[in-house]
Amino acid sequence: MFRQNFLRMRIRSALKRNKSIRQSIPYKKAQSVGIIFSVENKEKHNHIKEFIRQLEIDGKTVQVLEFLPKKKENYEFLFDYSPIKT
Repeated sequence: MFRQNFLRMRIRSALKRNKSIRQSIPYKKAQSVGIIFSVENKEKHNHIKEFIRQLEIDGKTVQVLEFLPKKKENYEFLFDYSPIKT
């Protein structure tokens, strides 16, 4: 009980001090785009590749991170990946 109250108080204090401005920007003004996805099958992998191509055609810098479930194939090793621990 004491620990939870203490943590709640610390979180509230940290949030009050945090002055970060968070907002969305219009797609046309975005210079870079990040994509995070999990590998399900080859078809999904191909859809992501096509989506990335379209973003690059639009002049965006794209960074991709894929999550790789156990016993799933990492098609082509094109992207940084992290195995999903279950």
